[in-house]
Amino acid sequence: MAELDGGMRTPSRWAVLIGVNFYSSSNPKMNLDGCGNDVIAIYNFLRDYLGVPKTNIIVLLALDPNSSTSPTQFLDGLIITPTKANIFAAIDKVVSQAAPGDFVHIHFSGHGDRESTRYPDRKPKHAKDELLCLVDDEDITDVEFGEMLDGLVSPPNSFVVLATLDCCFSGGATRKKDFAIRCKPRLGIQDEIEESISSEDWTPRRLRTAMPVQSWLYRDRDYNALTACQPFETSREGRLSSGEWHGALTSTLMSCLKSLGNERLSTTYGILHGFLDASIRHKLRGVQQPMLFGERNRLLFEPTIIRSMEFQTLAYVTHVEKENIVINRGLVSGSVLGDTYSLKEPGTTNAQTKAAIRVTVTSLDAFSANAQLSQDSQSSDSTHLDNVKVGWLAILISRPRVSYAQILCDPTGPSEGLLSKIQSEWQSFVDPIVQIQLISPEIAEMSTHEEEVKIYVLLDDAGCTMLDSNKKPFENFPVLPKGSPEFTERLMYLLRHLRTYLLVEELKTPQSQISGFQLSIEETDDTGDNQDTVSSWKIYFKNLSSKVLFITVFNLTPLYGIYQVFPSDAGFAIPVESSDVFEEIVDIEIPDRLKTASGEPSFRMTDVIKVFITAEVTDLRHYELPELKNTIPRQLRNVKPRQVKGSSWWIQERKIVTGPSQPQAS
Repeated sequence: MAELDGGMRTPSRWAVLIGVNFYSSSNPKMNLDGCGNDVIAIYNFLRDYLGVPKTNIIVLLALDPNSSTSPTQFLDGLIITPTKANIFAAIDKVVSQAAPGDFVHIHFSGHGDRESTRYPDRKPKHAKDELLCLVDDEDITDVEFGEMLDGLVSPPNSFVVLATLDCCFSGGATRKKDFAIRCKPRLGIQDEIEESISSEDWTPRRLRTAMPVQSWLYRDRDYNALTACQPFETSREGRLSSGEWHGALTSTLMSCLKSLGNERLSTTYGILHGFLDASIRHKLRGVQQPMLFGERNRLLFEPTIIRSMEFQTLAYVTHVEKENIVINRGLVSGSVLGDTYSLKEPGTTNAQTKAAIRVTVTSLDAFSANAQLSQDSQSSDSTHLDNVKVGWLAILISRPRVSYAQILCDPTGPSEGLLSKIQSEWQSFVDPIVQIQLISPEIAEMSTHEEEVKIYVLLDDAGCTMLDSNKKPFENFPVLPKGSPEFTERLMYLLRHLRTYLLVEELKTPQSQISGFQLSIEETDDTGDNQDTVSSWKIYFKNLSSKVLFITVFNLTPLYGIYQVFPSDAGFAIPVESSDVFEEIVDIEIPDRLKTASGEPSFRMTDVIKVFITAEVTDLRHYELPELKNTIPRQLRNVKPRQVKGSSWWIQERKIVTGPSQPQAS
């Protein structure tokens, strides 16, 4: 426990590292090769890069005595066997020595399993328990592990916790009292995987088929967790160029963290995960994609949370080939031809990237964009694509799409002075990503963009009112008072916000397709215990296709915010396997700002539940938008997920209108 001058305490760092190679002496195929090396790699990183004292790290290992790939020496020969009792004893030891605010890292490398739940009173019907498989046929369930993590982050402990799980959870294993654990993947899936990655020296560990929505580990939480793969994928370990075996997650995680250098101090888990995801997808050709849970904007190994919307403009390089790179933003993400990105190597400072490499999108598919050097970058000898690597950040800096807003007012009336002010200032506040061009009254008749106008700006004695394409006021949109300071700047901000909202609202399935799913959003009488609920709606989705589909649910709120409702922890889309069902209930509430107005006979508010269905795991969080309170952004959800005791993408939605009478859907 270190202290600075003046008695201010510096938080300490602790770790419990668990690796299980050895599961069975009678069936060597059940054993693993890289888990011990995973633990050693993380131990060395904690010691060498984060300065964690070795007395603050507890290591539990089960190594195969007959394997040539097992580590030969470690920690002066001190090894604790990873039994269930020993693991929880190690956690208790950390709790007894650590102090509130300390960082605690828990890592597990080994097999996972899945079985019918032992907790029918805590989990939905037909839910599964996900297990961390230990020695001697012991296991730790997701409920036990999740409750342990909850205890670490809750008072009086109040630790900052990261859990990394380099394993997967399988329904393909059988457990028998007379035969420890069988961890062999199903033969059909094994053959398919080996064929798809035959040139790589990576082998699948386990098959995992549990849905995160049913897992105790993946509910809303105050800790961060990195897991090796998606629920329907296998986790792999393989031989590196050094000859050592490692898990794909651990080896790539260590590489990413080291390459960040001192930039780790300002890197969030969200940025790290993007770097990690791009690197593993490239290495394993997209067949293993790591998952991040918990607060994405928390700084690595720290309690600090940066309240930013950086993911709105942040993407990653996923492929590099000669003069072309691929970025993980496609049509479903709202990308358009001509988008310009600035490329940045993770771990470099802004001062080191003054000669930015800029690329422009030249073609698009559903989930990615192909880009080439922009003309301004081509003119510089210091900027080229030869040094660009998979995992580099791609930051959106401009978008060619222009939206038009027309001003409505009497040019010679009482708003003449305000109009003149706007006309002389508005171009100073044009955003290169959401470009708004104002059309003044005197040139409106000559404009060739009348059909493209989506927003009208009405100027009168009260100030500024936003009108829709039918020249009717936008429902519940704030009026900008005439005497507001920085009037033009606020006006342009409101226009950008509104246009961003409308672009998401207007998103539709690209063309008529036969969809391989069943989706319904219907009102339900199951209103739960929430006294503020005005209506409840059940989302029912069944996958009728032969492949995994992914769903992401957004709420477009009456106060012009956009929030991802499912997954509720700002994670990636929820996977639904063939013939499986996703079923959830959302409750509609009246936002605080509208509660006074809700008593008026003419009151009306509209929520939109928008469901994205994709054939690939797709991060759509960049669509999120904070709500408006007058002219200031506000973060508030009024649709809340109920807590639970072929085209390549589709969009379906349901509009829910709430008024003095019963809510109506359209």
